[in-house]
Amino acid sequence: MIHSYRPEIDGLRAIAVLSVIFFHINATWLTGGFIGVDVFFVISGYLITNQIQHDITAGTFTIKNFYLRRIRRILPPLLVVLLASSVAAFAILTPEDIRSYVNSLLVQPLSLQNVIFLSEGEYFIGADTKPLLHTWSLAVEEQFYFFWPILLLFIKRQSSKVRLTVVLLVIIGSFYINLVQSQTAPKAAFFLIFSCAWELAIGGLAALTENRSWLNQKFTRIHRELLLFCSALSLLIAFCYIDSSMLFPGKIALLPVVAVFFIIVFTHSHKTIIGKVLAHPLLVGIGLISYPLYLWHWPILVFMRHLHISTVQLLPIALFWLLTFTLAYGSYHLIETPIRRKIILTSQYHLLKATALVFLILTIFGIHVITTEGASYRYSDQAKSYLTARINSRTTRCTIWTIIKDRNPNICQLVEVHTEPSKAKKVMIWGNSHAGMWLTMLEQLARENNANLLLNTKNCRPVIGQFDCSPEIKAKVMAQIEQLQLDDIILASSWQGIADPNLNKQLTELVGWLAHKNIRVWLVIDPPIGDNLDPLAAYAKNPINPIPGTIFFEDYNRIYRSNELTLFTELKTRFPSVSIIDPSDIFCGSIYCLGGNAIDVWYRDATHLNNAGAQTARNKFLPVFLPR
Repeated sequence: MIHSYRPEIDGLRAIAVLSVIFFHINATWLTGGFIGVDVFFVISGYLITNQIQHDITAGTFTIKNFYLRRIRRILPPLLVVLLASSVAAFAILTPEDIRSYVNSLLVQPLSLQNVIFLSEGEYFIGADTKPLLHTWSLAVEEQFYFFWPILLLFIKRQSSKVRLTVVLLVIIGSFYINLVQSQTAPKAAFFLIFSCAWELAIGGLAALTENRSWLNQKFTRIHRELLLFCSALSLLIAFCYIDSSMLFPGKIALLPVVAVFFIIVFTHSHKTIIGKVLAHPLLVGIGLISYPLYLWHWPILVFMRHLHISTVQLLPIALFWLLTFTLAYGSYHLIETPIRRKIILTSQYHLLKATALVFLILTIFGIHVITTEGASYRYSDQAKSYLTARINSRTTRCTIWTIIKDRNPNICQLVEVHTEPSKAKKVMIWGNSHAGMWLTMLEQLARENNANLLLNTKNCRPVIGQFDCSPEIKAKVMAQIEQLQLDDIILASSWQGIADPNLNKQLTELVGWLAHKNIRVWLVIDPPIGDNLDPLAAYAKNPINPIPGTIFFEDYNRIYRSNELTLFTELKTRFPSVSIIDPSDIFCGSIYCLGGNAIDVWYRDATHLNNAGAQTARNKFLPVFLPR
C-alpha cells in the first residue's frame, strides 16, 4: 500500500469544515452543513486505516505507538482550546451554563462527550449554550479507534478478500443499527458510535480498495470523471437538501458518505478535474488547519452569543472569521505541528506528563465549579439563588441507560419497590416537561410511601396537537399502561389549546379509557407561566438585589387555568375516579402570582418550576400515594 500525501484530501477537509462553520453561523445558509462532520468521519477512517495498514505491512505497527501518535496528533490543540474555553466560561457563563460546561469538560479524557450530550438532549436544540458540544464527534472517532486497529491487526494475516469481507460486515452491522435507532431513538443514532461507525469504516474500505488493480481495469478515465462529477454533485445536493428536521444519520446519510467514498477512491493517483479542484492551494491551506478551525470556531460562536454579540451582522462576523482563522493558524504552526514533529515535547514521557498535567488542571477546575454551584460566589448573595435556580431543577427524564438500550422506549421506572412489591402502588406520570418538573418531589413521595413511580420516556403530552408526539407513541404508551396494571396515573402537561374541541375530546376519551381500566386519574392544573417569573429576567432587572417576578392572576386564570379547570371539573363529574390537583393557590394570591418568596426562587425559567417550586406543592400530590 502506498503511503503518500494527498492534497485533494485536505481540500475535502476544507469543504467539510467550512460547511460546518457556515451551518453553525446560520443554519439557513447551508441547511445540511452539519454533514461536514460525516465527511470528516469518512476521511478520518480512510487516513487512519491507510496509516495502520502501512505500518502493519512494514512490520512496525504496535497498539502502543498507535495511541501515542493519536495523543500527539489530537490532544495538544484540543487541550489549548479546553484551557482557553474554561477561562472564557469562568468569565462569561452563568452558574447553570458553566455547570453544564464542566460536565462535558470532565469527560474529555474518557472521550465520552457524546454520551453526556445525548443525556442532555438534542444536538440542534439549545446548542448555542454549550461551548464544547462540537467535541462529540471527537469522542465518536476515539471510540472507533479503540477497536478498529485491534480488528485490523487481528485480520492482518488473512487474504485481502477476507479483510474486505470483515470491514463490509462492520459497515453493514453499524448501518443496520443506524437505521433502527434513527426510528426508535434518533438522538442516540446521532450521537453514539454504534450508529456512526459505518461512516468511519467506509473510509477504511476506501483505504483497502483504492489501489486494487480491478479499479483500473473496470473504470476508464471517462468513467472516473463521470463518477466523480456525480459524487461531487451528490455531496453538493446533500449540503443543500438535508436539514436538521430529518432523521439523521438514517438512510439519507448514504448520500454524502458514499459520495465522499468515491471521491477519495477515484481522485487517488489520477489527475481528474474534481481532484484538481480539491487540490487547489487555497482549499489545501484551509484543509491543513481544518482540525484547529473546527476546534476553535464553535466556542467562539457560543461565547459571542452568550455576550449577545450578533453573529449575522457584518462586523461581528468579520471579527469571528478573523479570530477563528488566527487562532487556528497559530494552533497549527505553534502547537500542533511542533509537537507532532517532536520539535517540542520530544519524548513520550514529556508528552504524557504535559497531557496529564493539563487534564489535572481542567479536572480540578471542573470539580471546583460543581462543588460551588457553578462558581456562584462570583455573584452577590442575593443574586445567587436566582442564578442557581436552573441548577437546582429537574430537567432529565429517564436514565441515559434507558435511552441507549431502548428495550422499553415508551415508559421507564424511576422508583422501584423491591420489598413486598406486590403490595406497592404503581403510579405513573404522563406528560411533557411540565410533568418532568415535578419528578424530584414525586420521587421523594414515592420512596416515602413505598410506591413505584413510572414515567413516559419521550417528552409527550397525553393529547396530540400540532406540536405533540405522534399517535403511534401515544398508542404504545397506552399499550404499556394496560400491561403494567397501574393504580394511579398523573396527567401533567402544558395544557395550551386544551379548549380546542379536538384536544378536549382526546383527553376525555383517554380519561374514560383509564377509568374503565380502574386506574385513578389525577389531572394537574398547570402552574402560572410568564416571562416575569423567569429568575434570569428578575436578575437582569436588578443584578445586585433581585426580587421575584410577578404576573397578574387574572391573566393567568383567563388564558390558562379557567380552561383547564372547566374541562377537568367536567371530567371529574363524569368519572368518579378522577381527581384534580390545583396548585395555583400556592403560587398565586387574589391579584398576583409570584415567582418565589423571600427565601426561595420557585422557577427555573418562564414556564417551568425548579425543585424548590415543586416542593411547595408537595402536599397537593401527597394524596396520590395514600391508600384508596
